[in-house]
Amino acid sequence: MSELRAGGFALVFGLKKDTDLNGKSVQLLFKVNPGEIYKSPATDKLWMYSGDCPSWVCSGSLRSSSTVEYGWGAFHPRNLMPIDGEDFSHEDERQKELTNG
Repeated sequence: MSELRAGGFALVFGLKKDTDLNGKSVQLLFKVNPGEIYKSPATDKLWMYSGDCPSWVCSGSLRSSSTVEYGWGAFHPRNLMPIDGEDFSHEDERQKELTNG
């Protein structure tokens, strides 16, 4: 499975709060650490990340309860599943090997 990386895409899952965001696809922009000040990807407004562990600031068709801006939010890595970067071409080769012995 591919890893989370800036510029990559991921699915949001497992949220207990803001459950309407589960299943949304997002683009990972940058990682923020607790207490770090960063610019909003939508308006360049400054925000201070108040979470307890590093998270990813992501863009997409979403609104997080922690922001009043549309189009982005911050998510813990445990709530993001990478959906790009995986090359499955080797699967065909493996199937050929199993079939042809």
